Parts: sequence; structure tokens; C-alpha cells
Amino acid sequence: MRIAERSLSPVSFLLTSFFFIGRSEGMHIRRPPFRLSFLLTPFFLVPQMPFAFEKLIVYQKAMDFSDRICGITQTFPRGFYFLVDQLNRAALSIAANIAEGNGRFTIRDRKNFFGIARGSVQECVPLLELAKRRGLIGPEVIRS
Repeated sequence: MRIAERSLSPVSFLLTSFFFIGRSEGMHIRRPPFRLSFLLTPFFLVPQMPFAFEKLIVYQKAMDFSDRICGITQTFPRGFYFLVDQLNRAALSIAANIAEGNGRFTIRDRKNFFGIARGSVQECVPLLELAKRRGLIGPEVIRS
């Protein structure tokens, strides 16, 4: 296997191989990949390139926030499942919409997903306030 093939993740390799459209006698045809040796290599041994959104600071902070919320909600009593579920979903939705928006091609699509992520941030605020009022979390948790 050549070095250039090893530097691509399997997903990137497939995208660049299968979606290449070339011309042959005036017609557009899809070229199949000529080297399928990456299929013989276990997936976990191929060096992975991070997606572009993984380098974004806002995405990293959103993932940290989601992780902290998951940790905090594990201590909630059994009767507050509705709050745990909604808070975890809203927190994870922030990072998920940033990632999905970054994968879109048009500016309008990107803005739409980034707007949804912003709405998810605002959704977390009253949920955390309710948890504070019910005595499930302290005021120091909200400030940090």
C-alpha cells in the first residue's frame, strides 16, 4: 500500500474514489477505485484524519459541555428522567448541529444548522434553571 493511500481514512478514500467522474468518449462515467487494498487492512490500523469540524474550538467546547451535562445528570434522582433526557438531548444537539452544519455545502444550510445549535444552547438555560430550583444542582454548577 502506498503512503498516500494510508494517509486517507477509508471514508475519505471512498468519497474521493467513487465520486470521481471522468470523461470517456464524450460520456460521463463513474470510475471504480483501482486499489481496494485498504479493505484488507483493519479499520483501526489506518491513520484517521479528523473531520474539519473537529478542529473548531466551538465544537470542542460543545462536546465538553455535553460531557459535563451527562456527568451532572447521572446524579439526578429517579423521578426526574424527563429533565435528564431533555437536558442530555439539548446538550448533545449543540455539537451535533455544529458538525452537521459544517458538512453542508451552501452558506444557507450552514447558517440554518448553526442557528439550530444556538437554539439548543438557549434550550439548556431553562432546564438548568429548573434543576437548580429543584435542588438537583447547586448554583456553582451553573456558573461553571
